[in-house]
Amino acid sequence: MAPPIGTTYHEGELAVQAKMGVAHTAAFRSGHQKTFLSKPVQEFFAERPFVMIAAHDAEGSMWCSMVATSDGTPCLSDISADSLVLKASTLRPNDALSGALVVGMEVGLIGIDFVTRSRVRVNCTVASALANGDVELAVEICASHCPQYITQRFWRADAAGTSGEAKGDEASARLTGPRGAPARFRPNARTVSSLEDVRGLIDGSDTFFIGSRYGRKPGDGDARHGADASNRCGSPGFVRVTGRDTLAFDNYNGNQMYSTLGNIVKDPRVGLTFLDWSTGDAVQVSGTAVIDFAPAGQGKEDGGERVLQVVTVRVTSVVVRVPEAVPGTWTKAQSRPLVLSRKVQEAEGTASFYLEAPPNTPPLAPFKSGQHMPVLVGGLNRSYSLSGPPGAKYYRISVKNIGKVSSALHELEEGEEVESLPPAGSFGPASLKPGSDVDAVVLVAAGVGITPMVSMAHAATMPTAVVHAVRNGKQWPFRGELQEISARAGVPVRLRAFLSGPTEQDLAAAEATAGEAEWKIAAKRVGVEDLLEIAKDLGASRPLFCFCGPLPFSAPLQAALEDAGIPAANIKSESFG
Repeated sequence: MAPPIGTTYHEGELAVQAKMGVAHTAAFRSGHQKTFLSKPVQEFFAERPFVMIAAHDAEGSMWCSMVATSDGTPCLSDISADSLVLKASTLRPNDALSGALVVGMEVGLIGIDFVTRSRVRVNCTVASALANGDVELAVEICASHCPQYITQRFWRADAAGTSGEAKGDEASARLTGPRGAPARFRPNARTVSSLEDVRGLIDGSDTFFIGSRYGRKPGDGDARHGADASNRCGSPGFVRVTGRDTLAFDNYNGNQMYSTLGNIVKDPRVGLTFLDWSTGDAVQVSGTAVIDFAPAGQGKEDGGERVLQVVTVRVTSVVVRVPEAVPGTWTKAQSRPLVLSRKVQEAEGTASFYLEAPPNTPPLAPFKSGQHMPVLVGGLNRSYSLSGPPGAKYYRISVKNIGKVSSALHELEEGEEVESLPPAGSFGPASLKPGSDVDAVVLVAAGVGITPMVSMAHAATMPTAVVHAVRNGKQWPFRGELQEISARAGVPVRLRAFLSGPTEQDLAAAEATAGEAEWKIAAKRVGVEDLLEIAKDLGASRPLFCFCGPLPFSAPLQAALEDAGIPAANIKSESFG
C-alpha cells in the first residue's frame, strides 16, 4: 500500500489504521503532524531537562535512552524550526546508545512534561556530530499528543547537579534469545542474565518507553521512514514479564495514528526502557516484537482499560541496567478524595459536577483555565476539562453521559466522593508566554467541547469570542452562564452559536436581534469565513484560535485557517471522539 500524496503516514501505519477501522479519524490527525517545529514546540523543548530518544546501534538493535542533565538545565539547544542540538554527551558511558549516534542515523525523540502531562514527538536524522559529543538533529516530522494515560509526576533537579559515570559492576552476561547475539561490552553496565531478574521493576511499571523504526534503507529520503520514540502508560500489570526472554504489554485506544505498531509491521526490532523512579536506574531491553490484533478477551475491560492489541517482545540481546541514568528526584502525584457538593443538569445528557475538599482536609490546589483533571473511577483514569472559574472553592467538571467512567459519574449522588489527581495541562490563553503578541482570542467548540472554553471565558483578559457549534437548543450547555459572563466581563466577550439541526424555536431565536451580551445565532454549520469574520469583529490583528471538539469538526477548520494565513502557532486544539 503506497501512502497517498499529502499524508504523513507510511504504509505500515496506514495498514494498521485500516485493520483497526480508524483510517478516517487518523486522516484528520495527519494534519496535526508537521515537518517543522512550531514556535510553541520550540519553547516546549527549550525547557526540557530530559527527553527520550530511540535509535539503532552498530549491530542494528533498537534501543531507547534518556538524555538528561542532572542540574535541570535544558538537554536541547540551538532549537529552530528545522533543527535542534541534542546533548548526547550527557548519555552515560554505559548507556546502550552512548557513541552510537552517527551522521545519517534516524533518531526518534519524545519530550514529556510529567507535571502538565504534555508530550511532543519528533522524528529526526543526525545532521552532524559535534566535537563535544553532542549531535545536531534535522527535524523530519513533529506531532503533539494528548495526555491520556500519562502518570503525573513531579521532578526536582539534583541539589548538587552531580554528574559523571554511573557506578556499577563491570560485567557482561548474554541473555540467550532466538539469535543468541551478545551486545557489545559496555563498562559499568549491570547486565542481567534474564528478564526474571528485573521482573519486579517491569511488572510494577506504570510507564515505559519504546523505540521503533520503519527500517529505512540507504538512499531513502522519505521523512516518514524514520525512527520513533514513544511512551506507554497504564496501571501496573499492563506490561509484564512472560518468560525468561519475553515480555508483553497491552495496547489501549490512543491517538489512533498507530506509529509504533505501524513501524513494527514493517520492522519488528524495538527497544524498551523501564525507569526505576526511586533509584534512578534504567533497564534497557532490545528485541523483536509481534502484535496480536485479536487477543483473548479483546474489548473487555474487566475493571481496567479496554485492550485492543497485545504486543509480545522477545529479547535478542543483553538486558542492560544503567545505574543513575535518571537524574533528580521524582515524586508520583497522589490522588485525593473530593466530595460531590452539587450536580447540575446543563443540557440533554450533560451534567456539571461541583467537587470540593472534604471537611478537615487541605484546600484544593489552584488551577488555570484550560486545564484538565484526571478522575479515578473503577480502576479507570479519565481526564475532564475544568469548566469552572479559576479561584473558585470547588472544581467543576462537565460531562456528557457517554462511556463507562462518564456513566459512573452520572450515577453519583450529592455527598458521595470520587478520587482525583491534581489539575494538569496547558491549553488556551493561560498558556501564552509573557510578551505574546496575541491581541484577541476566538474559542471554537463543538458540543460538550465547550467545557474548557467556559473556564477561559471566566478568566478572559483580552477581547474574546466564544463560538459554539451545537445541534439544537436542547443540546446547548452553558448558554445562560456564558451570557452572564459576557454581561459582566471587563473585556469584550462576544457569543456566536451555529446550530446544525435547529428546532422551530431555535430558528425564531436566530431571527431575533441580539444584544452585545447575547448569543448571535446562525442556523448553519460554522465555516472558516465565519471564524475570520468573528476575529475581525474583535479588532484582532494576531488572534489566537482555540478548538475543542471531535476531529472531523476541528481539523478541517484548523487547516483552512492555516491556508488563510493564520500561523500554526496561533491555532491550539484539544480533541475527543
